[in-house]
Amino acid sequence: MNTVKIFSFISALTLATFGTSEANAGENVAKAPPVPFQYGLGVQNFQALCSECHGEWAEGSDKGPPLLHPYYKASHH
Repeated sequence: MNTVKIFSFISALTLATFGTSEANAGENVAKAPPVPFQYGLGVQNFQALCSECHGEWAEGSDKGPPLLHPYYKASHH
């Protein structure tokens, strides 16, 4: 699998989640975020290979950590 595509998907997912207004901050993370068309294959790959542990929309589960945590924001590092 192409790690660039996975990173691009996670980046798009992070931007979709953290780029929303404060009014949307209380919404459920599991709701499908808007994903640009060019990341569609990455979404499919993530859901097929990673979502079992990290959740359908990277919100985490009892098997794996969330990938949408503020720790993963580029501004954190």
